[in-house]
Amino acid sequence: MPTELSHIYQQALYPKVGGGYNLNHNQYTKNEQLFVPYFVEGTEYYFVDYHDRDACRWVRTPSQTFEDVGKIINFIHKNDIEVDNFRVLPEAFLSKLKQGDWCEEHNSYKLDTITNRVYLFGGREEGFAETFFSKATLSKGTEETREEWIERITQLKEMGDIRLKYTSLVF
Repeated sequence: MPTELSHIYQQALYPKVGGGYNLNHNQYTKNEQLFVPYFVEGTEYYFVDYHDRDACRWVRTPSQTFEDVGKIINFIHKNDIEVDNFRVLPEAFLSKLKQGDWCEEHNSYKLDTITNRVYLFGGREEGFAETFFSKATLSKGTEETREEWIERITQLKEMGDIRLKYTSLVF
């Protein structure tokens, strides 16, 4: 669970401005800022990342609608930007716990203690997702014991958290 201090830090890192957030990560040049509008219930969001070969940088663009993804593709094409490893991942997938090792006893995969987002992109992207979606991460907190984390995940599953809907709770 995010602490009040982490929430204050996230507000400073992701300032709210006129209908959304201005993100200024290090993959954007000094002249660029990414504006992400506020979350809209019922909208599917995607995470776009790619290697911009022209500018020699890895670009990560969270919380994009399907229409936004199309605009990114059009921008790249229109400006003849050379990219590698263009990837679009559903934010819903990134918010789920990473699949761990196979458990013969339960005939299921164990759950890892981190989300797919943390596994692929690290904790900084997870922090923005918590701010954007207004939901605490499913990842185990640094100050949370394994037992506390398992209890929290179990309670969320019982309360019907959509991120755990089709998940077997095998730890």
